[in-house]
Formats: sequence, structure tokens, C-alpha cells
Amino acid sequence: MMPLLYGICPAQNLPNSIYAEVFGNAGGYSINYERIVFENLSVRAGFMFVSDASAFPALVNYRIYAGENYFSVGAGILSWHIYSNYKIMNDESLEGSGLMFTARINYTLVARNGLFLGISFTPFLYNGKIIPFGGFSFGKEF
Repeated sequence: MMPLLYGICPAQNLPNSIYAEVFGNAGGYSINYERIVFENLSVRAGFMFVSDASAFPALVNYRIYAGENYFSVGAGILSWHIYSNYKIMNDESLEGSGLMFTARINYTLVARNGLFLGISFTPFLYNGKIIPFGGFSFGKEF
């Protein structure tokens, strides 16, 4: 018998999580806090600082559970500041500060102790162009 229930957040999934994401919605790495605010809906905020840039992703995600694991889709914004010219694709570059839209399609494996590992497709929308991107995340639910 398969104990998979899709839909409502199962009791074993805790409402808070903190995690690191490599690449992903901030572009390089990010440290994030995510909280389930209503059944399958979560909000996320993060930050990234490197020598020549900073970024702050903020997203709303919808989760679909399969036991302890889940698939999620989300959308939000990325606030960024680049201290020097930074190439993002072909001849397109970022400089200064700005906002861009970002999205997330993710699958996360959750262990019984709350540790988790996720893989994501995280495209950006910048100057009318979709920039495909992806990332990996690992952290802890509590």
C-alpha cells in the first residue's frame, strides 16, 4: 500500500525551514527562510552577498505533497545591486540596482529528521527576456 497523500500539508512537514541554495533564485548562492502560511502556501525570503553584488529573492510558493516530499511552484521578485558590470547572457549585462521577476519549479526530498535536499528550475525575466537558470538547495525544517 502506498502511503502517499497529495494535497494537504502532512503533519510531519514542519512549518519553518532555513536553507542554502546554490545558484537558484539569487543567481549565485543564497541563505533563505521559508514559512508555510496556509496549508500548501509558503513565503520565502533570502539574501546573497559577494564582493561585487548583493541579491534578495522573495517568493510565494504552492506545494503539492507526496508523503514527506513535495513538488512546488512559485513566483516572486529578485532585488539586486551590482557594484561592477556583470554579464548575464551573451552581451546582456547588469550594473547598478534593480528588480526582476523570478520563478521556481522545485522538487524536494525530506528526511524524517527534517533535513532536506531540493533541485529547482529558477528562470528570471529581465528586459523582456527569459533567462533559464537552476539550483540546488539543502537545509532543515523545524
